[in-house]
Amino acid sequence: MTPAAPVPRPRAPLDAVRRWYERELGWPAAGGTAGEPVQLLTGVRFDVLELPSDAGFAVLRRVARTGPVAYDPAAGAVRLLVAA
Repeated sequence: MTPAAPVPRPRAPLDAVRRWYERELGWPAAGGTAGEPVQLLTGVRFDVLELPSDAGFAVLRRVARTGPVAYDPAAGAVRLLVAA
């Protein structure tokens, strides 16, 4: 009998997310391994415009189409991802 080949360690799911951002969208990313959150690096493909939530929601009501948006209720902020 031949010995079994070593089984590779399973990848963290976030590692696949980070690779998707890098390969599919061309957005540089960091983290995503060993349970770390994926961090998108700003200033290369996009920047983040952070507004107080009242102002951010007012912008979203008035603008026909935007890019990705993040809402942080703990900080009371809306973050718009805009072209660099």
